[in-house]
Amino acid sequence: MKDGIYLFTLNPATKRCFDLPPFISRSDSSYDYSGIAYAAASMEYKVAQTFSSRLRYPFVRGCAILTVGVDKFWRRVDTENLSPTGREILRGVPLTTEGYFHWTHREGTRVLTLNVDTEIITETLVPNGYGERTKYYLSTGRSLTLLIACSEFSWDVLKMKSETGEWTELTKVGLKARKCEFEQFFRECCGPLVQPSSLVIKPVGWLDEEVLVLNAFPTLVCVLYKVRTQEIDFVELDFDDDDLNFQVHRIRM
Repeated sequence: MKDGIYLFTLNPATKRCFDLPPFISRSDSSYDYSGIAYAAASMEYKVAQTFSSRLRYPFVRGCAILTVGVDKFWRRVDTENLSPTGREILRGVPLTTEGYFHWTHREGTRVLTLNVDTEIITETLVPNGYGERTKYYLSTGRSLTLLIACSEFSWDVLKMKSETGEWTELTKVGLKARKCEFEQFFRECCGPLVQPSSLVIKPVGWLDEEVLVLNAFPTLVCVLYKVRTQEIDFVELDFDDDDLNFQVHRIRM
């Protein structure tokens, strides 16, 4: 479509697909990423789409939103309250929690949060002392978590209250003592093609807010770590693709 793009939503579990109104903007704009979030209070799904204007440098980034199945046109989200550094984060893929969109940057110290009900976007800083360390932002489905790397096998886990931007420390995940279990499994699973010492263990997601999922890059093996009982299990993904992108999936739609 000229000067616009087509978007639709698809639930892979139910196979239901919804066409969305065309996202139309001026020809000087480029489109970044979109996401869908659910608001329990209103029982509505909304889609957010970020974009940037090429009229001047640095690019002016913005965001638009609509309600799935209701709106015929997109609404601009007011981003004037964001700092220039914060606004640049809109170029990334949004994470979603119940009632909120979140934009993050692994090397940055700011989080943008868009309230699905009020359609107001806010900017939150990462707690002091964590800015220079490797960070992983993950959605549990209900809330946003931040995992701070302490070593190659340990992470501090923080949780953000979306309504206020307040951070609280949940737990510390330490797997260094289980390193031998990891190495033995990878030898049996991957054989001599992969050296356990070359693997990079990265947090990639949550299951039911109780199980942390870690990927042993560059393999297709995931480690399931039960936070309360400290049990671990291994799962090998059954497809051939080394470019993995883990996202929270909601069955109901």
